Amino acid sequence: MKEQTISPPGFGILSILTVLLVLTLTVFSALTLISALADRDVSNRAADYTTVYYAADTSAVESVSALMSGTESGLEDSFPINDTQSLSIHVIRSGDSFEVLLWQVYSTDETIPASTLPVWRG
Repeated sequence: MKEQTISPPGFGILSILTVLLVLTLTVFSALTLISALADRDVSNRAADYTTVYYAADTSAVESVSALMSGTESGLEDSFPINDTQSLSIHVIRSGDSFEVLLWQVYSTDETIPASTLPVWRG
């Protein structure tokens, strides 16, 4: 007669729990990777925007420096940041000093938002 081999008690449950644990860890690692890639993309976009903003700001400061050495009474100009934004400045001379009336980023995008939302009225 053949002898039957008996598996240790709970061996099937341990195998199922191990598979579930590996699957859970795999899903969490995939979610972590996706989150890290999204954070990297956001950081890169923010760094790129900061670079172009400060390039426009530097141009504006150089224009104000030229105004200080000149005889003009004021300066009102706009410096492009990107395709949809510009830095607008307005500086006037008051005596021996200068007064900054405007140093602001504004949108140059001509897109007009929809006045209503497309809601189904049944």
